[in-house]
Amino acid sequence: MFIVGKEYRVWSLKDGMGSREGVMIKAEGPMFILDCGGIQTTFHMATVAYLELVDREAEDARQLAEHAKRVEAWS
Repeated sequence: MFIVGKEYRVWSLKDGMGSREGVMIKAEGPMFILDCGGIQTTFHMATVAYLELVDREAEDARQLAEHAKRVEAWS
């Protein structure tokens, strides 16, 4: 289900927590641990609204394309 060593983005159901990004350190059953900027954070799937695998290359390419469209629109 989870790939240890990959980067994930998690949206928690806890109030005010928002989203967190980190590298998956360990996953066992419904529990998993992310290294979020040096802080190991434990999550339980019952408290997670959404979890996605982060693809930095795709996100950067999409952001550059959107920026290029804006610059072109201004020209």
